[in-house]
Amino acid sequence: MQTGRPVSVQSTKAIPGSFPLQNGYVDISEVARKAGFHCPFMVSRRVWEDVITPDDTARMYGQTESARLWDLMESFRNEALKGRVNKMSFGLIVMSGQRRPKLVLLKSHLKEQTDGRRQVVIFLPDEN
Repeated sequence: MQTGRPVSVQSTKAIPGSFPLQNGYVDISEVARKAGFHCPFMVSRRVWEDVITPDDTARMYGQTESARLWDLMESFRNEALKGRVNKMSFGLIVMSGQRRPKLVLLKSHLKEQTDGRRQVVIFLPDEN
């Protein structure tokens, strides 16, 4: 995969139109900063494609990438407030193709980068 390749986003909110792809992860740090977090945030490519990007049916019901990113930040925050930040699981409710809410289980790790800063990485339970 190419580093820095943007992932396209259609948005009606004041969120950037693309997010960089780095080593299989989508950098959503700008959204995280707007949500009040002060460290880099990444989601796996599969989280982006399977959870953040709504299918056509969900789009008909008003689901967008930007709305799902905000919901992701809120769900993460609610679980992090319980004090389990280093490694945790949390749920995100999204509209599925069956026109029903669907609970998606996600995991997150607080990882240290090579420069010593910490970053949050969010992925699906079957990803490493």
